[in-house]
Amino acid sequence: MIFWICFAILFPFLTIFFPTRVINRKHLPKAKKQNVIVACNHMSNFDLPILAIKLRKKFTYIGKAELFKNKVLGWFLKKFDVIPVDRSKADLGAIKKVFSAINRKRHVCICPQGTRSKPGEIDENTVKEGISLFALRTGTPVLPTVILKKPRFLRFNKIIVGDLIYPDMTRAKDKEYSEEFTKLVVSKMNELLITGGKKNANNEGR
Repeated sequence: MIFWICFAILFPFLTIFFPTRVINRKHLPKAKKQNVIVACNHMSNFDLPILAIKLRKKFTYIGKAELFKNKVLGWFLKKFDVIPVDRSKADLGAIKKVFSAINRKRHVCICPQGTRSKPGEIDENTVKEGISLFALRTGTPVLPTVILKKPRFLRFNKIIVGDLIYPDMTRAKDKEYSEEFTKLVVSKMNELLITGGKKNANNEGR
C-alpha cells in the first residue's frame, strides 16, 4: 500500500521534472505470473524511482547496506522492497532474499556492475556474475534495459527496453556458459545504449 501511495506522489513530480520516454514498452511482460530479472545500468540515485514510475512495475531492488544506517531512509527502502547487501563480502543473506523474491514471482532489478557507473557503454570487465547466478538457478529470463543518459532536472531522457533473454537451462551448471550469459546480457545492453532506441522509434510509449 505504501509503495502505491508513494508512486502516486512521485509520478507527477518525476514525469514533469525528469521527462522520460519508454522505448519498446511492448517487451515488458504482461502475464502476472511471468516475472523477469531486469538488468539495468545505474548512474544516479534517481534511476530506480524513475524506472519504477515509467515502467509502472513494482520491483525488488538491491541496495548497499550503508543506505539503511539512516533509520528513516531504511524504513522507506524496506517498504520499496530494497534488499540491503554488504558489498564488502559475499552476502549470502541478501542472495537468499533475492532468490526468495524471484520464487515469489517478483520482478527483480539488478545493476550488473553492482554499483553506480559513468554514462556510456558498460565495460564487461567490471560486471559481476549476479545476473547469471539468479537467471541460471531459477530459469528466469533477463530483460536488458538501459537509461540512455544520467537523469538530470528538466532534461529529456529515454528508457530503452530490449528483448527478453532466456537462459539455456541445459547448460545451467556450466561455468563457461555462466560467463557467456553475463557477457550476452551486457552486450545487449550496450547495443541499446549505442542505438539509442533509434531502430525501434515506432514502438515508443510514454
